[in-house]
Amino acid sequence: MLSLPPAIKNMKAVSKATPSTQAELAMIDVHTAQHHFLFGILYAIGLLLSAIL
Repeated sequence: MLSLPPAIKNMKAVSKATPSTQAELAMIDVHTAQHHFLFGILYAIGLLLSAIL
């Protein structure tokens, strides 16, 4: 659930973007990569906690 707000923010940015705004599209790529990183870290923490508990 912690990765949901950044995902929603990214989806809103994608829906507002136009092909003529190259800088905005590049930032969407950056935000998508950050979201994937956050999701991966949270997933790894969940796996570690499930192994410990």
